[in-house]
Amino acid sequence: MYIVIAALVMAMGWSIRGRYGHGTGAMMPGAMLAMFLAVTSCRPDWQRRAAIAGLAGALGWAFGGQTSYGLLVGYTASGEFGTILYGYWTFVLAGGMWGAIGGGILGLALTEKRSDLSQYILPLTLIGAIWIVANVSGAREGLPDLYDTSWFETTSALAVALVVGLVAPSARRACRLIALLCIGWWLGLGILTLALGLRLNPPRSDSWAGCLGVTIALLAYLWTTRNRAALMLAQYGLLAGALGFFIGDFVQIVQRWHWGPFQYAALQEHRGWSKMEMLFGLVMGGGVAYGARRLAREGLAVPIEDAPRSVLNEFAVLYLFVPMMWWNFSRNITLWQDAELFPPKVLGMAGDWWALAAGMLLTALVVGTVWRYRTAGLAFVPRTALGKGQLLLLVLMWLIVGASFAGMMGQHDEPGVIQSEMFYLVCASAASWWLVADCRNSTPAMAPVRAASDEHWRPGRVYLALWGALPLLVLLAAWMSYAIAEGR
Repeated sequence: MYIVIAALVMAMGWSIRGRYGHGTGAMMPGAMLAMFLAVTSCRPDWQRRAAIAGLAGALGWAFGGQTSYGLLVGYTASGEFGTILYGYWTFVLAGGMWGAIGGGILGLALTEKRSDLSQYILPLTLIGAIWIVANVSGAREGLPDLYDTSWFETTSALAVALVVGLVAPSARRACRLIALLCIGWWLGLGILTLALGLRLNPPRSDSWAGCLGVTIALLAYLWTTRNRAALMLAQYGLLAGALGFFIGDFVQIVQRWHWGPFQYAALQEHRGWSKMEMLFGLVMGGGVAYGARRLAREGLAVPIEDAPRSVLNEFAVLYLFVPMMWWNFSRNITLWQDAELFPPKVLGMAGDWWALAAGMLLTALVVGTVWRYRTAGLAFVPRTALGKGQLLLLVLMWLIVGASFAGMMGQHDEPGVIQSEMFYLVCASAASWWLVADCRNSTPAMAPVRAASDEHWRPGRVYLALWGALPLLVLLAAWMSYAIAEGR
Protein backbone atom coordinates (compact mmCIF):
# COMPACT_ATOMS: atom_id res chain seq x y z
CA MET A 1 0.00 0.00 0.00
CA TYR A 2 2.95 2.33 0.63
CA ILE A 3 3.79 2.28 -3.07
CA VAL A 4 0.16 2.50 -4.20
CA ILE A 5 -0.68 5.52 -2.02
CA ALA A 6 2.58 7.24 -3.01
CA ALA A 7 1.70 6.68 -6.67
CA LEU A 8 -1.75 8.20 -6.10
CA VAL A 9 -0.19 11.24 -4.41
CA MET A 10 2.02 11.81 -7.45
CA ALA A 11 -0.89 11.19 -9.85
CA MET A 12 -3.00 13.77 -8.03
CA GLY A 13 -0.13 16.25 -7.90
CA TRP A 14 0.75 15.81 -11.54
CA SER A 15 -2.83 16.42 -12.58
CA ILE A 16 -2.83 19.62 -10.51
CA ARG A 17 0.50 20.52 -12.09
CA GLY A 18 -1.19 20.33 -15.50
CA ARG A 19 -3.32 23.35 -14.61
CA TYR A 20 -0.35 25.50 -13.60
CA GLY A 21 2.37 24.18 -15.87
CA HIS A 22 6.11 24.49 -16.21
CA GLY A 23 8.74 23.73 -13.60
CA THR A 24 7.01 25.68 -10.85
CA GLY A 25 3.90 23.53 -11.28
CA ALA A 26 5.98 20.35 -11.10
CA MET A 27 7.32 21.48 -7.72
CA MET A 28 4.01 20.60 -6.07
CA PRO A 29 3.81 16.88 -6.94
CA GLY A 30 7.54 16.51 -6.36
CA ALA A 31 7.28 18.01 -2.88
CA MET A 32 4.22 15.98 -1.90
CA LEU A 33 5.66 12.67 -3.12
CA ALA A 34 9.03 13.22 -1.44
CA MET A 35 7.49 14.22 1.88
CA PHE A 36 5.07 11.29 1.79
CA LEU A 37 7.92 8.84 1.19
CA ALA A 38 9.93 10.32 4.06
CA VAL A 39 7.12 10.56 6.61
CA THR A 40 5.67 7.08 5.97
CA SER A 41 9.05 5.33 5.67
CA CYS A 42 9.01 4.16 9.31
CA ARG A 43 12.54 5.59 9.54
CA PRO A 44 13.05 8.32 12.16
CA ASP A 45 16.08 9.65 10.24
CA TRP A 46 13.97 10.24 7.13
CA GLN A 47 11.11 11.66 9.18
CA ARG A 48 13.51 14.23 10.64
CA ARG A 49 14.25 15.27 7.06
CA ALA A 50 10.64 15.42 5.83
CA ALA A 51 10.77 19.14 5.00
CA ILE A 52 14.20 18.76 3.38
CA ALA A 53 12.91 15.86 1.29
CA GLY A 54 9.97 18.04 0.23
CA LEU A 55 12.32 20.82 -0.87
CA ALA A 56 14.51 18.34 -2.76
CA GLY A 57 11.47 16.83 -4.47
CA ALA A 58 10.21 20.27 -5.46
CA LEU A 59 13.56 21.31 -6.93
CA GLY A 60 14.27 17.94 -8.54
CA TRP A 61 11.01 17.64 -10.42
CA ALA A 62 11.06 21.32 -11.37
CA PHE A 63 13.95 20.69 -13.78
CA GLY A 64 11.87 18.71 -16.25
CA GLY A 65 9.28 21.47 -16.39
CA GLN A 66 11.47 23.24 -18.92
CA THR A 67 10.60 20.54 -21.46
CA SER A 68 7.71 21.33 -23.80
CA TYR A 69 5.58 18.37 -24.85
CA GLY A 70 2.43 19.89 -26.35
CA LEU A 71 3.53 19.15 -29.92
CA LEU A 72 4.70 15.66 -28.98
CA VAL A 73 1.07 14.67 -28.51
CA GLY A 74 0.40 15.90 -32.03
CA TYR A 75 3.14 13.64 -33.35
CA THR A 76 1.60 10.53 -31.79
CA ALA A 77 -1.83 11.55 -33.14
CA SER A 78 -0.57 12.25 -36.67
CA GLY A 79 -1.67 8.98 -38.30
CA GLU A 80 1.75 8.49 -39.93
CA PHE A 81 3.68 5.54 -38.49
CA GLY A 82 7.16 7.07 -38.49
CA THR A 83 5.95 10.27 -36.86
CA ILE A 84 3.96 8.30 -34.27
CA LEU A 85 7.01 6.19 -33.39
CA TYR A 86 9.15 9.31 -33.09
CA GLY A 87 6.54 10.92 -30.86
CA TYR A 88 6.46 8.00 -28.43
CA TRP A 89 10.25 7.93 -28.17
CA THR A 90 10.28 11.65 -27.37
CA PHE A 91 7.86 10.93 -24.51
CA VAL A 92 10.23 8.22 -23.27
CA LEU A 93 13.08 10.74 -23.34
CA ALA A 94 11.16 13.55 -21.63
CA GLY A 95 9.63 11.34 -18.95
CA GLY A 96 12.91 9.59 -18.24
CA MET A 97 14.76 12.87 -17.70
CA TRP A 98 12.02 14.17 -15.42
CA GLY A 99 12.03 11.08 -13.22
CA ALA A 100 15.80 10.67 -13.11
CA ILE A 101 16.55 14.21 -11.96
CA GLY A 102 13.76 14.15 -9.39
CA GLY A 103 14.77 10.77 -7.99
CA GLY A 104 18.46 11.63 -7.91
CA ILE A 105 18.07 14.91 -6.03
CA LEU A 106 15.65 13.29 -3.58
CA GLY A 107 18.26 10.58 -3.04
CA LEU A 108 20.82 13.22 -2.10
CA ALA A 109 18.46 14.66 0.52
CA LEU A 110 18.08 11.23 2.12
CA THR A 111 21.77 10.27 2.14
CA GLU A 112 24.04 13.33 2.35
CA LYS A 113 25.40 14.83 5.56
CA ARG A 114 23.22 17.60 6.95
CA SER A 115 26.16 20.01 6.86
CA ASP A 116 26.55 19.37 3.12
CA LEU A 117 22.83 19.96 2.52
CA SER A 118 22.92 23.17 4.57
CA GLN A 119 25.43 24.59 2.10
CA TYR A 120 22.63 25.01 -0.46
CA ILE A 121 20.78 27.65 1.58
CA LEU A 122 22.83 30.65 0.45
CA PRO A 123 23.14 29.87 -3.29
CA LEU A 124 19.48 28.80 -3.59
CA THR A 125 18.35 32.00 -1.86
CA LEU A 126 20.41 34.18 -4.19
CA ILE A 127 19.35 32.28 -7.30
CA GLY A 128 15.68 32.54 -6.37
CA ALA A 129 16.02 36.25 -5.62
CA ILE A 130 17.64 36.94 -9.00
CA TRP A 131 14.93 35.05 -10.88
CA ILE A 132 12.13 36.81 -9.00
CA VAL A 133 13.61 40.28 -9.56
CA ALA A 134 14.24 39.55 -13.25
CA ASN A 135 10.65 38.44 -13.79
CA VAL A 136 8.92 41.09 -11.67
CA SER A 137 10.97 43.92 -13.18
CA GLY A 138 10.36 42.71 -16.72
CA ALA A 139 14.10 42.45 -17.41
CA ARG A 140 13.73 38.81 -18.42
CA GLU A 141 11.28 39.63 -21.20
CA GLY A 142 13.73 41.85 -23.04
CA LEU A 143 16.40 39.16 -23.39
CA PRO A 144 16.83 36.85 -26.42
CA ASP A 145 14.84 33.62 -26.09
CA LEU A 146 17.52 31.29 -27.58
CA TYR A 147 15.10 28.62 -28.84
CA ASP A 148 12.70 29.51 -26.01
CA THR A 149 14.99 27.92 -23.41
CA SER A 150 15.81 28.69 -19.79
CA TRP A 151 19.29 29.93 -20.68
CA PHE A 152 19.05 33.05 -18.47
CA GLU A 153 18.03 31.04 -15.41
CA THR A 154 20.83 28.55 -16.03
CA THR A 155 23.47 31.22 -16.61
CA SER A 156 22.48 33.24 -13.55
CA ALA A 157 22.54 30.08 -11.41
CA LEU A 158 26.01 29.27 -12.74
CA ALA A 159 27.21 32.80 -11.95
CA VAL A 160 25.87 32.57 -8.40
CA ALA A 161 27.52 29.18 -7.90
CA LEU A 162 30.88 30.49 -9.10
CA VAL A 163 30.79 33.68 -7.01
CA VAL A 164 29.49 32.04 -3.82
CA GLY A 165 31.95 29.20 -4.24
CA LEU A 166 34.80 31.71 -4.34
CA VAL A 167 33.74 33.94 -1.45
CA ALA A 168 32.12 31.34 0.82
CA PRO A 169 34.30 28.23 1.13
CA SER A 170 31.75 26.67 3.48
CA ALA A 171 29.28 26.44 0.57
CA ARG A 172 31.80 25.22 -2.00
CA ARG A 173 30.58 21.63 -2.22
CA ALA A 174 27.00 22.72 -2.95
CA CYS A 175 28.18 25.31 -5.47
CA ARG A 176 30.22 22.65 -7.21
CA LEU A 177 27.13 20.53 -7.90
CA ILE A 178 25.05 23.54 -8.97
CA ALA A 179 27.80 24.61 -11.37
CA LEU A 180 28.14 21.06 -12.71
CA LEU A 181 24.42 20.85 -13.48
CA CYS A 182 24.46 24.27 -15.16
CA ILE A 183 27.48 23.33 -17.27
CA GLY A 184 25.76 20.07 -18.17
CA TRP A 185 22.72 22.07 -19.27
CA TRP A 186 24.81 24.30 -21.53
CA LEU A 187 26.73 21.37 -22.98
CA GLY A 188 23.48 19.58 -23.77
CA LEU A 189 21.98 22.60 -25.51
CA GLY A 190 25.24 23.60 -27.15
CA ILE A 191 26.06 20.19 -28.62
CA LEU A 192 22.61 18.87 -29.49
CA THR A 193 20.75 21.99 -30.59
CA LEU A 194 23.24 24.77 -31.35
CA ALA A 195 25.93 22.60 -32.98
CA LEU A 196 24.04 19.61 -34.38
CA GLY A 197 20.76 21.41 -35.02
CA LEU A 198 18.65 18.77 -33.27
CA ARG A 199 15.24 20.09 -32.28
CA LEU A 200 12.69 17.89 -30.54
CA ASN A 201 9.48 19.72 -31.42
CA PRO A 202 10.13 22.98 -33.29
CA PRO A 203 9.18 25.78 -32.88
CA ARG A 204 8.55 24.98 -29.19
CA SER A 205 11.18 25.15 -26.45
CA ASP A 206 14.38 23.18 -26.87
CA SER A 207 15.20 23.08 -23.18
CA TRP A 208 14.97 19.29 -23.51
CA ALA A 209 18.59 19.32 -24.69
CA GLY A 210 19.69 21.20 -21.59
CA CYS A 211 17.66 18.85 -19.37
CA LEU A 212 19.37 15.88 -20.98
CA GLY A 213 22.71 17.47 -20.14
CA VAL A 214 21.56 17.98 -16.53
CA THR A 215 20.45 14.35 -16.32
CA ILE A 216 23.80 13.05 -17.55
CA ALA A 217 25.70 15.44 -15.27
CA LEU A 218 23.68 14.38 -12.21
CA LEU A 219 24.07 10.67 -12.91
CA ALA A 220 27.80 11.17 -13.46
CA TYR A 221 28.07 13.10 -10.18
CA LEU A 222 26.30 10.36 -8.23
CA TRP A 223 28.52 7.73 -9.85
CA THR A 224 31.80 9.53 -9.22
CA THR A 225 30.88 10.37 -5.61
CA ARG A 226 29.88 6.72 -5.12
CA ASN A 227 26.42 7.62 -3.85
CA ARG A 228 24.93 4.43 -5.20
CA ALA A 229 21.77 4.75 -3.11
CA ALA A 230 20.84 8.08 -4.72
CA LEU A 231 21.95 6.74 -8.10
CA MET A 232 19.61 3.77 -7.73
CA LEU A 233 16.70 6.07 -6.90
CA ALA A 234 17.55 8.13 -10.00
CA GLN A 235 17.60 4.96 -12.10
CA TYR A 236 14.17 3.92 -10.87
CA GLY A 237 12.91 7.41 -11.63
CA LEU A 238 14.46 7.21 -15.10
CA LEU A 239 12.63 4.01 -16.00
CA ALA A 240 9.34 4.87 -14.29
CA GLY A 241 9.25 8.33 -15.87
CA ALA A 242 10.00 6.92 -19.32
CA LEU A 243 7.32 4.24 -19.04
CA GLY A 244 4.76 6.49 -17.40
CA PHE A 245 4.87 9.32 -19.92
CA PHE A 246 4.61 7.17 -23.02
CA ILE A 247 1.91 4.92 -21.50
CA GLY A 248 -0.08 7.96 -20.45
CA ASP A 249 0.10 9.42 -23.94
CA PHE A 250 -0.89 6.09 -25.49
CA VAL A 251 -4.08 6.04 -23.39
CA GLN A 252 -4.74 9.64 -24.38
CA ILE A 253 -4.38 8.75 -28.07
CA VAL A 254 -6.66 5.72 -27.72
CA GLN A 255 -9.32 7.94 -26.15
CA ARG A 256 -8.87 10.53 -28.88
CA TRP A 257 -9.83 7.94 -31.51
CA HIS A 258 -12.74 6.57 -29.40
CA TRP A 259 -11.28 3.08 -29.55
CA GLY A 260 -12.17 0.14 -27.30
CA PRO A 261 -13.74 1.11 -23.98
CA PHE A 262 -13.30 4.79 -24.81
CA GLN A 263 -16.12 4.60 -27.32
CA TYR A 264 -18.50 4.96 -24.37
CA ALA A 265 -19.57 8.52 -23.62
CA ALA A 266 -19.02 8.14 -19.88
CA LEU A 267 -15.28 7.60 -20.36
CA GLN A 268 -15.08 10.50 -22.79
CA GLU A 269 -16.31 12.95 -20.15
CA HIS A 270 -12.87 13.07 -18.55
CA ARG A 271 -10.31 14.54 -20.93
CA GLY A 272 -7.64 12.28 -22.36
CA TRP A 273 -5.01 14.91 -21.59
CA SER A 274 -5.89 14.72 -17.89
CA LYS A 275 -5.71 10.92 -18.00
CA MET A 276 -2.24 11.20 -19.56
CA GLU A 277 -1.01 13.44 -16.75
CA MET A 278 -2.50 11.25 -14.04
CA LEU A 279 -1.02 8.07 -15.51
CA PHE A 280 2.39 9.70 -15.92
CA GLY A 281 2.37 10.73 -12.28
CA LEU A 282 1.00 7.37 -11.16
CA VAL A 283 3.69 5.27 -12.84
CA MET A 284 6.57 7.65 -12.08
CA GLY A 285 5.50 8.05 -8.46
CA GLY A 286 5.13 4.30 -8.05
CA GLY A 287 8.58 3.64 -9.50
CA VAL A 288 10.30 6.16 -7.25
CA ALA A 289 8.33 4.85 -4.27
CA TYR A 290 9.53 1.32 -5.01
CA GLY A 291 13.13 2.54 -4.99
CA ALA A 292 12.58 4.47 -1.75
CA ARG A 293 11.00 1.40 -0.16
CA ARG A 294 14.08 -0.62 -1.03
CA LEU A 295 16.32 1.97 0.59
CA ALA A 296 14.14 2.11 3.71
CA ARG A 297 13.71 -1.65 4.11
CA GLU A 298 17.12 -2.93 3.04
CA GLY A 299 19.26 -1.14 5.60
CA LEU A 300 20.39 2.17 4.16
CA ALA A 301 22.68 3.73 6.75
CA VAL A 302 21.39 6.68 8.75
CA PRO A 303 22.76 9.92 7.22
CA ILE A 304 25.14 11.95 9.34
CA GLU A 305 23.48 14.74 11.35
CA ASP A 306 26.46 17.03 11.92
CA ALA A 307 24.73 20.42 11.86
CA PRO A 308 21.79 22.04 13.68
CA ARG A 309 18.52 20.76 12.28
CA SER A 310 16.48 23.91 12.68
CA VAL A 311 18.14 26.14 10.08
CA LEU A 312 17.78 23.85 7.07
CA ASN A 313 14.37 22.57 8.17
CA GLU A 314 13.01 26.10 8.50
CA PHE A 315 14.51 27.15 5.18
CA ALA A 316 12.77 24.20 3.51
CA VAL A 317 9.42 25.03 5.13
CA LEU A 318 9.65 28.66 4.06
CA TYR A 319 10.59 27.67 0.50
CA LEU A 320 7.65 25.28 0.20
CA PHE A 321 5.05 27.64 1.66
CA VAL A 322 6.18 30.98 0.23
CA PRO A 323 7.94 30.94 -3.18
CA MET A 324 6.34 27.69 -4.37
CA MET A 325 2.86 28.93 -3.48
CA TRP A 326 3.42 32.38 -5.00
CA TRP A 327 4.79 30.97 -8.25
CA ASN A 328 1.79 28.70 -8.70
CA PHE A 329 -1.32 30.08 -7.12
CA SER A 330 -0.87 33.69 -8.15
CA ARG A 331 -2.15 32.32 -11.46
CA ASN A 332 -5.53 31.76 -9.81
CA ILE A 333 -6.10 35.51 -10.09
CA THR A 334 -5.81 35.30 -13.88
CA LEU A 335 -8.15 32.29 -13.95
CA TRP A 336 -10.73 34.15 -11.86
CA GLN A 337 -10.44 37.23 -14.07
CA ASP A 338 -10.94 35.12 -17.20
CA ALA A 339 -14.05 33.59 -15.62
CA GLU A 340 -15.23 37.08 -14.55
CA LEU A 341 -15.25 36.02 -10.91
CA PHE A 342 -12.77 38.67 -9.81
CA PRO A 343 -13.89 42.32 -9.86
CA PRO A 344 -11.61 44.76 -11.68
CA LYS A 345 -11.90 47.23 -8.76
CA VAL A 346 -12.83 47.02 -5.08
CA LEU A 347 -13.21 50.24 -3.04
CA GLY A 348 -11.57 52.11 -5.87
CA MET A 349 -8.44 49.94 -5.90
CA ALA A 350 -7.57 47.45 -8.64
CA GLY A 351 -8.42 43.85 -7.82
CA ASP A 352 -4.83 42.77 -8.53
CA TRP A 353 -3.63 44.97 -5.67
CA TRP A 354 -6.12 43.38 -3.28
CA ALA A 355 -4.86 39.97 -4.33
CA LEU A 356 -1.28 41.11 -3.76
CA ALA A 357 -2.19 42.41 -0.31
CA ALA A 358 -3.86 39.11 0.58
CA GLY A 359 -0.79 37.21 -0.60
CA MET A 360 1.50 39.41 1.47
CA LEU A 361 -0.64 38.84 4.57
CA LEU A 362 -0.48 35.07 4.07
CA THR A 363 3.28 35.28 3.54
CA ALA A 364 3.65 37.27 6.76
CA LEU A 365 1.60 34.61 8.54
CA VAL A 366 3.92 31.83 7.33
CA VAL A 367 7.10 33.74 8.16
CA GLY A 368 5.74 34.82 11.53
CA THR A 369 4.69 31.28 12.40
CA VAL A 370 8.13 29.89 11.57
CA TRP A 371 9.80 32.67 13.56
CA ARG A 372 7.52 32.11 16.54
CA TYR A 373 8.25 28.39 16.48
CA ARG A 374 11.98 29.08 16.31
CA THR A 375 12.05 31.55 19.21
CA ALA A 376 9.35 30.35 21.60
CA GLY A 377 7.82 27.17 20.25
CA LEU A 378 4.20 26.51 19.30
CA ALA A 379 1.83 24.37 21.32
CA PHE A 380 0.11 22.85 18.28
CA VAL A 381 3.37 21.56 16.74
CA PRO A 382 4.02 17.92 17.77
CA ARG A 383 7.20 17.07 19.63
CA THR A 384 8.19 14.05 17.52
CA ALA A 385 9.70 14.12 14.05
CA LEU A 386 6.91 11.84 12.82
CA GLY A 387 4.23 14.16 14.17
CA LYS A 388 5.88 17.24 12.68
CA GLY A 389 6.18 15.53 9.30
CA GLN A 390 2.56 14.41 9.38
CA LEU A 391 1.34 17.90 10.25
CA LEU A 392 3.53 19.57 7.63
CA LEU A 393 2.47 17.26 4.83
CA LEU A 394 -1.22 17.38 5.72
CA VAL A 395 -1.18 21.18 5.69
CA LEU A 396 0.83 21.37 2.45
CA MET A 397 -1.21 18.73 0.62
CA TRP A 398 -4.64 20.07 1.54
CA LEU A 399 -3.50 23.64 0.87
CA ILE A 400 -2.47 22.62 -2.65
CA VAL A 401 -5.72 20.72 -3.20
CA GLY A 402 -7.82 23.59 -1.83
CA ALA A 403 -5.98 26.23 -3.88
CA SER A 404 -6.38 24.13 -7.04
CA PHE A 405 -10.12 23.83 -6.32
CA ALA A 406 -10.26 27.60 -5.97
CA GLY A 407 -8.49 27.98 -9.30
CA MET A 408 -11.15 25.84 -10.98
CA MET A 409 -14.01 28.06 -9.82
CA GLY A 410 -16.07 29.03 -12.83
CA GLN A 411 -14.69 26.14 -14.92
CA HIS A 412 -17.12 23.42 -13.88
CA ASP A 413 -18.81 23.47 -17.28
CA GLU A 414 -15.54 22.28 -18.85
CA PRO A 415 -15.22 18.53 -19.54
CA GLY A 416 -13.67 16.50 -16.74
CA VAL A 417 -13.33 19.22 -14.09
CA ILE A 418 -15.73 17.59 -11.62
CA GLN A 419 -14.09 14.18 -12.18
CA SER A 420 -10.65 15.66 -11.54
CA GLU A 421 -11.82 17.30 -8.32
CA MET A 422 -13.29 14.01 -7.08
CA PHE A 423 -10.02 12.26 -7.96
CA TYR A 424 -8.07 14.80 -5.92
CA LEU A 425 -10.37 14.28 -2.93
CA VAL A 426 -10.00 10.50 -3.10
CA CYS A 427 -6.19 10.63 -3.41
CA ALA A 428 -5.70 13.25 -0.71
CA SER A 429 -8.06 11.41 1.64
CA ALA A 430 -6.28 8.10 1.06
CA ALA A 431 -2.90 9.72 1.69
CA SER A 432 -4.20 11.42 4.84
CA TRP A 433 -5.58 8.16 6.16
CA TRP A 434 -2.26 6.40 5.53
CA LEU A 435 -0.34 9.23 7.18
CA VAL A 436 -2.28 9.09 10.43
CA ALA A 437 -2.76 5.30 10.52
CA ASP A 438 0.72 4.02 9.65
CA CYS A 439 4.15 3.98 11.29
CA ARG A 440 3.15 4.91 14.83
CA ASN A 441 4.07 1.54 16.30
CA SER A 442 5.69 -0.16 13.33
CA THR A 443 9.34 -0.49 12.43
CA PRO A 444 10.95 -1.50 9.15
CA ALA A 445 12.18 -5.04 8.70
CA MET A 446 15.64 -5.67 10.13
CA ALA A 447 18.42 -5.65 7.55
CA PRO A 448 22.20 -5.25 7.56
CA VAL A 449 23.29 -1.62 7.68
CA ARG A 450 24.54 -0.57 4.26
CA ALA A 451 26.26 2.70 3.42
CA ALA A 452 25.01 4.79 0.51
CA SER A 453 28.15 3.70 -1.38
CA ASP A 454 27.42 -0.02 -0.93
CA GLU A 455 27.29 -2.01 -4.16
CA HIS A 456 24.05 -3.56 -2.95
CA TRP A 457 22.24 -0.46 -4.19
CA ARG A 458 21.58 -1.34 -7.79
CA PRO A 459 18.38 -2.17 -9.67
CA GLY A 460 17.65 -5.85 -10.14
CA ARG A 461 16.86 -8.12 -13.04
CA VAL A 462 13.26 -6.98 -13.39
CA TYR A 463 14.51 -3.44 -13.91
CA LEU A 464 16.84 -4.58 -16.70
CA ALA A 465 14.09 -6.73 -18.21
CA LEU A 466 11.76 -3.74 -18.37
CA TRP A 467 14.41 -1.71 -20.19
CA GLY A 468 14.78 -4.61 -22.61
CA ALA A 469 11.03 -4.71 -23.18
CA LEU A 470 10.68 -0.94 -23.58
CA PRO A 471 11.55 -0.80 -27.33
CA LEU A 472 9.00 -3.53 -28.02
CA LEU A 473 6.36 -1.72 -25.97
CA VAL A 474 7.00 1.53 -27.83
CA LEU A 475 6.86 -0.25 -31.19
CA LEU A 476 3.61 -1.98 -30.20
CA ALA A 477 2.06 1.29 -29.03
CA ALA A 478 3.07 3.01 -32.27
CA TRP A 479 1.64 0.19 -34.39
CA MET A 480 -1.64 0.15 -32.45
CA SER A 481 -1.96 3.94 -32.65
CA TYR A 482 -1.35 3.82 -36.39
CA ALA A 483 -3.84 0.97 -36.90
CA ILE A 484 -6.50 2.71 -34.80
CA ALA A 485 -6.01 5.98 -36.69
CA GLU A 486 -6.22 4.19 -40.05
CA GLY A 487 -9.35 2.25 -39.10
CA ARG A 488 -11.26 5.03 -37.42
